[in-house]
Amino acid sequence: YFLFITSSCLLYELLLGQMSQPKPSSSSLPAKEAGLFKQVAKFYETKQYKKGLKAAETILKKFPEHGETLAMKALTLRFLPNYKKEEVYELIRRGLKNDLKSHICWHVYGLLYRQDKEYKEAIKCFLNALRIDKENFQIQRDVAVLQIQVRDLAGFQDSRQTLLAQKPSNRANWVSYAVAHHMNKNFELAVQILDAYEQTLEGDASNAAVSSAIASNANASANDAYERSELILYTAQILTEGGLYSDAISRLEKKDSLIKDRLLLRDLLAFLHLKLAAQDEEQVQQLDSAAAHRAQAEKLYRELLATNPNNYRFHEGLQAALRLRADPPSPIQDGVRGKTWAGAAALTSGSGSGSGSSTSGPDAKRRALSAQLQWASALTSAQREELRVLYLDLQNQFPKSNACKRIPLDFLVGDAFAAEADAFMRPFLLRGVPSLFAELRPLYADAAKAKTLESLSLSYLRDVLSGGGLPAPLTHPGAVEASAAADSNSNSNNSNANSYSPQTEVWIRYYLTLQYDFLGRHSLAMQHLDASLAHTPTLIELHTARGSALKHAGDLEAAAQSVEMARRMDLQDRFLNTIAVRALARAGHIEAADKTAALFLREATVHPASALADMQHAPFEISTGRAYFNQGKYGMALKRFRSVIQHFDDFVDDQFDFHSYCMRKAGLRSYVAMLRFCDKVHGHPAYGKAAWGAIQCYLRLHDCPPKKARTAEEEAAVQATMTPDELKEYKKKKKKEEKEQREEKE
Repeated sequence: YFLFITSSCLLYELLLGQMSQPKPSSSSLPAKEAGLFKQVAKFYETKQYKKGLKAAETILKKFPEHGETLAMKALTLRFLPNYKKEEVYELIRRGLKNDLKSHICWHVYGLLYRQDKEYKEAIKCFLNALRIDKENFQIQRDVAVLQIQVRDLAGFQDSRQTLLAQKPSNRANWVSYAVAHHMNKNFELAVQILDAYEQTLEGDASNAAVSSAIASNANASANDAYERSELILYTAQILTEGGLYSDAISRLEKKDSLIKDRLLLRDLLAFLHLKLAAQDEEQVQQLDSAAAHRAQAEKLYRELLATNPNNYRFHEGLQAALRLRADPPSPIQDGVRGKTWAGAAALTSGSGSGSGSSTSGPDAKRRALSAQLQWASALTSAQREELRVLYLDLQNQFPKSNACKRIPLDFLVGDAFAAEADAFMRPFLLRGVPSLFAELRPLYADAAKAKTLESLSLSYLRDVLSGGGLPAPLTHPGAVEASAAADSNSNSNNSNANSYSPQTEVWIRYYLTLQYDFLGRHSLAMQHLDASLAHTPTLIELHTARGSALKHAGDLEAAAQSVEMARRMDLQDRFLNTIAVRALARAGHIEAADKTAALFLREATVHPASALADMQHAPFEISTGRAYFNQGKYGMALKRFRSVIQHFDDFVDDQFDFHSYCMRKAGLRSYVAMLRFCDKVHGHPAYGKAAWGAIQCYLRLHDCPPKKARTAEEEAAVQATMTPDELKEYKKKKKKEEKEQREEKE
């Protein structure tokens, strides 16, 4: 009886132990299978996915419910061609079910979500893995990368702090932690982190590897010197954004010899002195300091103008230093330039009606250009006179600078403006420079200046037609003197009939054409164009101007023909090819537009539209999308618009590869600019046009859904009522529709 009771208890304990025994993990696998599991991980890291899958299946034959092996099988299967997503996620869920406390399973689950670009779900999985294995550096780094990708800035800061605590000797961890605080607008703390890192390196002279990384500028390699320079400039950017202008100046002046970008250094110092001057001017007791800062800013901007007198930013800075306009933006703050999409209403006429006639009317263009003259409209008479004297001096100092001659046209008024505009326009017209109107177009936002420019150009034409050459130059007592006397190549500023050539008439009429086209007076524009073409029919610019004028007048077919004629005059010109493609698409000749675009593709292709989509050529896709929309082919139009939208989604996804790379390569200013660009990328005009076009396509497809295909019996009945000629035409049309449907599906 005693033996029976003892054996029963032992059997019960054995069964209970087997029931409560956990599933084997990778560490609890037998030695042979544990080694095989390590090979699975190695095969995955070396991208030998088929071998990894085979090794995982070998383990699962003996341990079919081993969670970590199921997870690794799912991971290797995910990277094989023709994988099934449902099968992959079923495997990883089985693995988690069998080993819920395995950090490997959770990590793999996160990797799968990351591969499918479901970043928020991936972060959840990685955080679950970290709860199990808190010291896993790889998982923590994966979390940090995903957090900055989805702009979880608070989580990104915490993750980078953890990574720095784990590996303080890693340079990238220090830099990325500083970036995290910068993105969270903790400017002072970000600078302190960078300073602490630099002091740590400089104090560790016994470490040869570290010493070589922070070697002096004279002994360091070119790459090390550049990285050191970029780190200093990045620190200055943080201080500037934090409003710590004095600290930024002190740092830049102290480390002047280490900074490689000398032009940016002077530009930034000038900007910082302007900011300090503005701060000091708010306090009465600091007025002397403010004057000193403005004087230093003026000195630096004059030095910058000596290097490039045609840089408009330097002119703006000099004007700001003299209190003649608002301060310019920081040269390193953002790096994002250009206009943003103002809303769907601005695009309705262009992508909805498709007429193309109202997308660039005079009112819309004037509103867009008027911002360039806003600073001048607020000037007093004394300020205008001060600017006049300033630019008289600059014209004498830089006689070949177009900017020094063009900028006075913004602030001069009345007779002074007329005289200076006359001096500016003459050499352009006599030399036949096509870009003259592009230089003066912003001035047409001012009605008075527009009238003066029109009068000047008409007087030129009138005197040239009378055979006397250009009229005598305008003068007035306070006019800015012409600088041509100091420029041996610009004697035409005071030209008369002696330098007049028959071609001058053509260029005057060309200017008048562009002027009247811009003002919406299309009949006058066409009159001057016809006269110019009768005089010189081989001038390409005349044909492109004709295409533009006809487009704005609403004759898209004739506009396409004119631009196509210009393209055929110079088959090597890519710009002419581009505007011809857009004109053909606007006129509804989509197939011709595709073939024309294919002329400049490197390799001949059957489907140029697909090649251009791979090149992310948004203007082409938007133009052809509008053309399809106007033809009622909403499916094809939607395909083109959706392709453009996908490009912008790709831009956001592509930043993923740079989150780790830039931390190692010290391109921190560019990295931060990229992050900010991606935050605004969906405000780009091309995205707005594509999104608005897609919205209209969805609405039309909802209101007018595609007709259901006829059954075979219905089709036979329809064809039975047709004559042979009608049947032939019907089959031809149907074949074309089927081809378009196949292309749409592709």
